[in-house]
Amino acid sequence: MPLTVLRDGHRELLRLMDDIIESAGHAGPASQVAQARHIMAQAMARFLAQHDRMVIAPLRRSPRPEHRALVRRLTDETLAMRQATIAHYGTWTLDAIEADPREYRMAVRAVYRMLDRRFQYEEDEVHPRVIEAIQALAAQRAA
Repeated sequence: MPLTVLRDGHRELLRLMDDIIESAGHAGPASQVAQARHIMAQAMARFLAQHDRMVIAPLRRSPRPEHRALVRRLTDETLAMRQATIAHYGTWTLDAIEADPREYRMAVRAVYRMLDRRFQYEEDEVHPRVIEAIQALAAQRAA
């Protein structure tokens, strides 16, 4: 599977973040926000599983120590992002969203920017290293 699948996944996750922001912009039941958040959570879970197969696994199997070090960094950063998301959900309950939808949209935009920076870093810096790792594994098998 080419890494373009991951780039497409990045774009889809950002689009879903836009949907969350949009749903919080309408007067109405918080169930719209809850639905948008649920869809995002499901998409993120699928994306992370795919990311593990396509990025983490080849880097972990690579014979190059810098690739395995990158795995540790990515894993630590992903854990930190998950913790930040849990804190965000804890702060922004449906009642809190209904009480201050404008502030909630601003908080979601901050999460959006965090994800966008992470995705850009992966596309620019990590994906080329994944290709290196796959090539190193192929060379190792051929030897």
